[in-house]
Amino acid sequence: MHAIISLIEKDCGITFLYKAAVASGLQSGYLKTIPLDDFRVKHDFTFIWPKDTVFSEEIRAICEEILPVA
Repeated sequence: MHAIISLIEKDCGITFLYKAAVASGLQSGYLKTIPLDDFRVKHDFTFIWPKDTVFSEEIRAICEEILPVA
């Protein structure tokens, strides 16, 4: 994320980032938000956790709750 922020600070294009990641740049006015009407982003998520963790069942339950029913 730091590399992307460095590039946009050098005027090398535009990007999608979390507002929290660029809050200081937005507050100072150095960066600005470009509002988009009726824009949606959809992408896959990958959940990774340690193979033998004692929390495997809890993590699996959380993932199943988050994931849409196929």
